[in-house]
Amino acid sequence: MNWLDRQDVEPVAIYQCFHKPYPKPPANRWIKPLAVGQYEEPGMLSERTGNNRADHNPYFNEISALYWIWKNTQDPIVGLYHYRRVMGFKLDSTWKDPFGYRMEVSDFVLQYFSSDEQLAALHRLMSCSDLIIPRLTVTGGASADQYCKVHDPESWAVFMEELERHQPELMPYRVLYEHTNLVTAFNMFVMRREWLDRFCTDLFSVIDAVFARIGPRTHFYLKRYPGFISERFMLPWMRHHRLRVTEVPMILIEEPGAPEPIMLK
Repeated sequence: MNWLDRQDVEPVAIYQCFHKPYPKPPANRWIKPLAVGQYEEPGMLSERTGNNRADHNPYFNEISALYWIWKNTQDPIVGLYHYRRVMGFKLDSTWKDPFGYRMEVSDFVLQYFSSDEQLAALHRLMSCSDLIIPRLTVTGGASADQYCKVHDPESWAVFMEELERHQPELMPYRVLYEHTNLVTAFNMFVMRREWLDRFCTDLFSVIDAVFARIGPRTHFYLKRYPGFISERFMLPWMRHHRLRVTEVPMILIEEPGAPEPIMLK
């Protein structure tokens, strides 16, 4: 089978969100740049259109883009990237480490991760997967403890209360927060539309309730607690629904001289 032909039958659209100018992949048929928050760029899709939560972007991070995708698109297979984080679906001699993390931006790198070869590999992976995510991130302790240390205990406590109220079927899986050091970081994925609809319905029932209780914050980092909480939502959700999950490398495409990224500790 020519897996690239699947794009004509079951098209993939990965929305890559940008909140500022940044090197973009060359035009292709499956990665779609999306301007988020207050950012705008001529010719780029904007989350400020249609049914949106663009004003929530300073707090929701990339899940404001996820909300826009959910409410305003119909692609059969859909995904979410960051402006500088992508996933690698094709492992070849380009890789020294199959789970490499950082690559310096270049025309070659941008072309490589948006190529037809990557798209064909993605379709092949989706033939045996319900969900594709970046490799699970390992933290320095239990994921609940790590959140409370790096972020804050209040938003975590409210998250647990609203999770029990709106998604009680996920509560048996809270043991994953208390006794594992694994996090589904970055809010990045590829999944089919029917699972996206279910995921977003469940996720936003909890996140909206948490945000309604705590409200906007002003701290430059802690104000983003809804986005940080949403990263932790997917692990119990995907386990409860027994999805066929495939993990792939997540690559940070950095400009020359960029500082080391803040990583989960």
